[in-house]
Amino acid sequence: MAAPHFDQPLMPAMNNILEGTATIFVAKVSGDPKPTLEVYQDKELKVKSKTFELKCDDNGNLKMVFHRAGRDDDGTYKIVAKNAHGESHVQAELLIEFDPTMG
Repeated sequence: MAAPHFDQPLMPAMNNILEGTATIFVAKVSGDPKPTLEVYQDKELKVKSKTFELKCDDNGNLKMVFHRAGRDDDGTYKIVAKNAHGESHVQAELLIEFDPTMG
């Protein structure tokens, strides 16, 4: 039994992309029992949407995927891993360059 621990931090630590494009952040998390994961954007809980999802395989390889990042996706992201023995977190920045042709 072990508290959650991020064996690899969320990378890249800062990601600057053009509005409407895709990007992926990666990390590796461990813990026993397997931790639950929550994502916060600028301190607000973020849920899966058409443009965003969080994936984690059985080995703890984590991907935070933005399929078509928009203006609302700009911000600081924190992933919190929790189990009965504690919690841990990592964070990264997503900066969206606004595209005037996107409206």
